[in-house]
Amino acid sequence: MADNAPALVFLASQNCLVFHTCHVHRDSLDRPDMVIIDLDPSDDDFAKVRHGARLLRDLFPALGLVPFVKTTGSRGLHVVAPIHRELDCDGVSEFARKVAQYLVATDPARFTMDINKKKRGDRVFVDYLRNGQAQTTVAPYSARALPAPPWPSRSAGTSSTTPSSTPAAGTSATSASACGTSATCGATSTATPARSPTPARLWRIYDRRRCPSGHRADLGARRPEAPQARRLRASVARDIS
Repeated sequence: MADNAPALVFLASQNCLVFHTCHVHRDSLDRPDMVIIDLDPSDDDFAKVRHGARLLRDLFPALGLVPFVKTTGSRGLHVVAPIHRELDCDGVSEFARKVAQYLVATDPARFTMDINKKKRGDRVFVDYLRNGQAQTTVAPYSARALPAPPWPSRSAGTSSTTPSSTPAAGTSATSASACGTSATCGATSTATPARSPTPARLWRIYDRRRCPSGHRADLGARRPEAPQARRLRASVARDIS
């Protein structure tokens, strides 16, 4: 385990510059402790990425989750939420897939789940696949072979904080701005993990277009149900039947 400066120096000497970590603990390699949504833009319009992060900021608390933003992506954002290690990787991946479906059904002109880059157009790819077994993401504060970031290497945000510029991660650390609370994201987060989420709750939030607290989520005007949303309804119905 690399947990001290000499270990990091050794890894750097082996040409390991960018550190990737799994989302599991070594005592249980199939029980993730967080859910991750990777917002990957297809162009340089970072406003769409911010919009997606804010939609997730509104959605996750309604599901009992505390969201954070990790600026570890080279161009996009990672929205993460700690969870208790109750679901296996398949279960967490399935939940993340439904979150991605929700985002696409809410704004299909801006978001897509299409893996084929040519078919994405200028839409943001909502990548839920990072939750699968043996998947990794760049660790908080990892070095990146990219230009320096436009904001300090360490920062903490509030519920309204989302980075305003493209997250070109720095040479020695990456920023971790909180999306939901005033806390630093990632390995240093002290947020209490929520219980594992359920797809049924996700659909109820989508159907009502408001959070349980009664505050309307920022999801735009009510409109006729899109085909993607109808498929999501059918999928959730199968899950809870």
